[in-house]
Amino acid sequence: MPARNRKRSRQRKIQGDNEPLLLKNRPDLSGRVSDIRWTRMRVLALSGVMLLALVINLIGLDWGRCGNTPWESDAIEGSLTVGHMQLMFKKWQHKYPRGHYIINGIFYYPLLKHWENSPIRGVGSDGGTRSFTLDLKRLDFLAAISRWIVLVMSLGTMWAVFLISRYLFGDFRPALLAVLTLAVSQLFVFFSKVGCVDIPAIFWLTWATYFAVRAVYEGRRSQYILMGFCAAYTFCTKEGSLGYVLGLGLATWVLMSYVRFKQGGGLKKAVLSVFSLKTAAAAAVFIGVFLLLNGFLGGPDEFMERVEFWTRTNFRRAKKSQWVILNQTWKDIYFGLGWPLFVVTAGSIIYFAYKNTFKLLFFLLPLIVFYLSTVTRLNFIVARYLMPAYIGFSIIVGKSLVDLIRWKKAPAYLSYGFIGIIYGLSLLYCVGLSLEMRSDTRKRTEDWFLRNVSKNATVGTGMSKNYAPHLYWHGYRQIFDWNNQGNITPTGKRVFVPDYLVLSDSWPVDSRRVNKEFMENIGKEGSQYEYVASFKARYVPPARTVFGIAGWPMNKHGFLSPPMYVARKKSR
Repeated sequence: MPARNRKRSRQRKIQGDNEPLLLKNRPDLSGRVSDIRWTRMRVLALSGVMLLALVINLIGLDWGRCGNTPWESDAIEGSLTVGHMQLMFKKWQHKYPRGHYIINGIFYYPLLKHWENSPIRGVGSDGGTRSFTLDLKRLDFLAAISRWIVLVMSLGTMWAVFLISRYLFGDFRPALLAVLTLAVSQLFVFFSKVGCVDIPAIFWLTWATYFAVRAVYEGRRSQYILMGFCAAYTFCTKEGSLGYVLGLGLATWVLMSYVRFKQGGGLKKAVLSVFSLKTAAAAAVFIGVFLLLNGFLGGPDEFMERVEFWTRTNFRRAKKSQWVILNQTWKDIYFGLGWPLFVVTAGSIIYFAYKNTFKLLFFLLPLIVFYLSTVTRLNFIVARYLMPAYIGFSIIVGKSLVDLIRWKKAPAYLSYGFIGIIYGLSLLYCVGLSLEMRSDTRKRTEDWFLRNVSKNATVGTGMSKNYAPHLYWHGYRQIFDWNNQGNITPTGKRVFVPDYLVLSDSWPVDSRRVNKEFMENIGKEGSQYEYVASFKARYVPPARTVFGIAGWPMNKHGFLSPPMYVARKKSR
């Protein structure tokens, strides 16, 4: 049978089985059949948005990166991945699953094998000459690879969002605005620059959503299998995403029931349509990938340990009420999006609730299930836990704004002007964040030392290695967690008096080490030190610039550009 006839036969079979019409024939929410053809202008528009996202994410991409201990303490880049690669197929012990470690390792492995054959000669701890496979520069190169992997996965997430919106609504313009919404979501931009597992987990969840939508409307077995694989890899990348994965499964059931009910056949048949060999195949793939990546083939011990690790995790010692947690949740969304996108998202949810409740449920159920199953149990919430919900937010915002443009009662100049203000301010929000990451106070502290201080100097930093300037990277002798009351040494408590101090009066400093009184007395009579430099944020709070006009309701990026003060030991 010719290929064209086989294709027509397959389409007749799909429609004969009461499957929904194909994309080109399905109407959007307003009932119109939209044009999804590619044109030169559409290609340029989408390419422009993706290029904008790339440029924003490239600014400050090296923030806090050194290959050893980055300023984002949850990053798994560089030395952390290298240290766990040898355990990849043994008992897993890190708090995050091995899913993204495998991806990092695939890119690391060829370089590590090459460097084994090209060792570096250096001085060992015993003073003798030794050969090293890795040094800080090589580890930093590996960390840079991890950053690029995350950046590419963030762009891949945007592409999946475009495909989901375009498929669901049969329309190019809502899909374009959905991508733009995600591109200028501040928190999404921040985590697209660091080697954490958050963006990779969102990447897999978004593609699972795409294949779920295709499976609902087309019902092909391959789409169910790909949905199961991507959902499993989401969970195997970050276990905290389980609530979103379960929510996606429930949302898919709701959307499938809605679609089957609209085709006719009764409510009961529509609800039970999810029970099929295809969904069983998706579940089998999900379970298989999950068991494989959690070491079940090596015995049940590691698997049970991973399960117990998640079930015993509890933050209830904070003893916050559910009302306090709920209040914090909306503030975190407000912070992550900025007030323009937050307002538009809230309005879009109301609009969708009126226009198409079932599609709204499809986008919101993952967030609702995550909140009920995870947040209420942990009694704890931070802004990045809510980022997977940005996928649904961006899609409904894109569709709602396009419907606003097409609303005949609204003058075109008002609609386009409103949209321009929303995205213009949100872009400023992201640019301010990116510029701050490029010129973090700790980076400027490092530059000051390179210009003014000999590398023979000893430097005490009143903060841990996770958050301190990377002066050791430049060859300085650096004492971390310096304590004006005395540092613990193998021989007891001892007060070091380094040549320079790097201090801060805000998080991430432990006030028990360097107290406020000590810092206030620096430069006064009787003090051994005097201040010689200070560095504060340029673009984010407490700095007052045009970049913060769309956001910063709270300084949730406390680890970004903390105030830095440099003190020098007085000469006698």
